[in-house]
Amino acid sequence: MGEWKKDQLGKICNIFAGGDAPDDTSPIRTNILYVPVYSNGISRKGLYGYTSKSRVNQDAITISARGTIGAVFFRSEPFFPIVRLITVFPRSSGLDTKFLYYRLLLVPFAGDGSAVKQLTVPMISEYEIDYPPLPTQRKIAAVLGAIDDKIETNRKICANLEAQAQALFKSWFVDFEPFGGKMPKDWKIVRLENVCSKITDGSHSSPKELVGGKYPMLSVKDMGQFDFEYSTSKYISESDYLQMLANGCVPLRDDVLVAKDGSYLKSIFIVNENKEQAVLSSIAIFRPNTVKISPEYLLWFLKSPSTISTIRNTCVTGSGVPRVVLQDFKSIPFVLPSMQDMQRPVELLRSVRWCIDKNVKESRALASMRDALLPRLMSGEIDVEKVEVA
Repeated sequence: MGEWKKDQLGKICNIFAGGDAPDDTSPIRTNILYVPVYSNGISRKGLYGYTSKSRVNQDAITISARGTIGAVFFRSEPFFPIVRLITVFPRSSGLDTKFLYYRLLLVPFAGDGSAVKQLTVPMISEYEIDYPPLPTQRKIAAVLGAIDDKIETNRKICANLEAQAQALFKSWFVDFEPFGGKMPKDWKIVRLENVCSKITDGSHSSPKELVGGKYPMLSVKDMGQFDFEYSTSKYISESDYLQMLANGCVPLRDDVLVAKDGSYLKSIFIVNENKEQAVLSSIAIFRPNTVKISPEYLLWFLKSPSTISTIRNTCVTGSGVPRVVLQDFKSIPFVLPSMQDMQRPVELLRSVRWCIDKNVKESRALASMRDALLPRLMSGEIDVEKVEVA
């Protein structure tokens, strides 16, 4: 595949911290909100900080300098550099930006500092990478990029399906469109505690992490949009898991889980199957009484924008770490249709959720394949000469 080279990043890349672009010595101090895109395509809030007068108009890479140190993001749209992120892009036309992004995912960036660890431009500049000729770089990037493109397509499909489900729920159960805009007389106004056999949160004590353990111990930080992200979770011993099980901190199939503390309400999803996993107190567990309410109806009621707005206005406390107060949560009133009127739309909502679940599982499998291919492609172990690049 041609001769590979090895260089320090500082010799082959332009590297600068937010607010200090190499072509701008007088940055404008203005706060903005920058939203980075993680490698799995999930958008999350970034950080407020100072920007420079010049924005980056080319494909570039950003590396987290604080917090989650060394997290690498690819940026294909123009953006302003921001404090706490270090921007990297090739200085030479012989280095492909997308290849560089994937190569940097394997670099073990480590911060320095006693009180607050952080990465600096000089530290990143000293890291060495090896890289093949440009045609090979582009082929490697094409292989990995095709997988990431499919994952991103699945994410967009899931987002579209969820929007359709939200619209369906609103039409039937908020606007009452199939009933002429009026709530049927046999529907009731109830409270969540009237239709759930359990409303609680997870464990308020965190067992010691066991490296190589079998049982995930999950918190709000491990919640994705539709399911848990197990790659970030801690694991515990069997005895600690059994204790959490005895304490009611193990969710069951059809339970609805709600992000309760910190990033409250960022995730609300239904448990698709029974698993040996336990949750901490930052997650609320809603166990529907299936004689009174469908788990599907409970899920989409909790996810509806009007419900989320109500929760934020009436059930949240705490300034440093905001959290949802379960006692207030239990008392939220809502419309409960008859089981007969609930049946048809619930079947449609369940079908939508199954489609979402299928795409999420496919994306996880693709991500695992990408992560397995990445080091083998970057070492030259896998020959990509026959790959055609569009």
